[in-house]
Amino acid sequence: MSDNGQPARGHSAAVIDEQVPAASDRELLPSGADKSTDKLSGVRRTLQEHPWKAVIGVIAAVAVLLSAGYFIHNTFLYEGTDDARVEGHIMPLSAKISGQVLEAPFIEGQIVHAGDVLLTIDSRDYKIAADQARAILADALASASSSHWNVPITSVAANSNLDSANTAVANAAAGVKAAEQNFEGSKAELVRATANAAKSDADLIRYEKLVAKEDVSRQQYDQAVAAAAANRAAVESAKAVVQGADQAVRQAEGKLSQANADLRNAQTAPQQISQSRARALAADAQVEQHRAQMEQAELNLGYTLIRSPVTGIVGKKTVEIGQNVSVGQELLTVYAAGTTGRNQSRCLRPCLERTRDQPWRRHWVSIQSSAA
Repeated sequence: MSDNGQPARGHSAAVIDEQVPAASDRELLPSGADKSTDKLSGVRRTLQEHPWKAVIGVIAAVAVLLSAGYFIHNTFLYEGTDDARVEGHIMPLSAKISGQVLEAPFIEGQIVHAGDVLLTIDSRDYKIAADQARAILADALASASSSHWNVPITSVAANSNLDSANTAVANAAAGVKAAEQNFEGSKAELVRATANAAKSDADLIRYEKLVAKEDVSRQQYDQAVAAAAANRAAVESAKAVVQGADQAVRQAEGKLSQANADLRNAQTAPQQISQSRARALAADAQVEQHRAQMEQAELNLGYTLIRSPVTGIVGKKTVEIGQNVSVGQELLTVYAAGTTGRNQSRCLRPCLERTRDQPWRRHWVSIQSSAA
């Protein structure tokens, strides 16, 4: 070290000279080894004088190793070619219902598998419609069950009404016959009362003549007058009885007519039973109709999730989140691929299956369709 703080050049040179083998040692080494030793000494001298070059060299070596690893990794993982071809079908997917797009969890060129959800449409309205359809179906099922229970009840009631109607007709007919007999008896009583009244009237005329001659007493005459009046009253009473009996006959005949009408109505028991069965069958038809409506509502609810029908690659999409779509509107396409590669190299589908466990790598860099 010099007085001004700078290292002494002679001392540095001495250190470097110490690292070089002595002349006697150099004479013992082969000529090639001597050259290698000189090169190694030159490298060491350079690294000591320029340490930043060592850092740059290490970084460059690491970069080369990483690039080589990435290249090898991509070579075995991806199929890269500039003349690849895909043999398959382009499957356009369209909306089966109308609504607002809520989710679109995919990107163009992404590899998808059959059943993966590609789009989600707002399902609230369709869920309400499905719930309503289920409620209507439950009500229809209850009505159908009640209709089936009414069939045996109607059968029993109709047969019972038929038996009651037959009995009522028989009773009404008996009532008419009894009323007619009573009417005939009333008429006979009227005839008897009329005869008695005529006799008493004739006797009264004779008593009037006899009392005028004083052949009979006044008392006998009064008795004849009373008997004649009583007999005339009996005639009037008999007439009233006859009228009542006639009215009773008419009432009995009316009851018989009503009983016959009830019988004719009760005789429709088979038709009533058939009608009850028809109502039950109609209720079953309503159940099937509402069941179909419920299934349609559930289908519409399921249509809110648009899934990939096959394993393939997502093509161009024409819909964005928040957009309202209508029935039949094309939303995106899926390339259902069969084979790919250069010169019939290898199958695409096994490649797609191999990426199933690597969802973050399910996409192609680019894909182009051709007229073929």
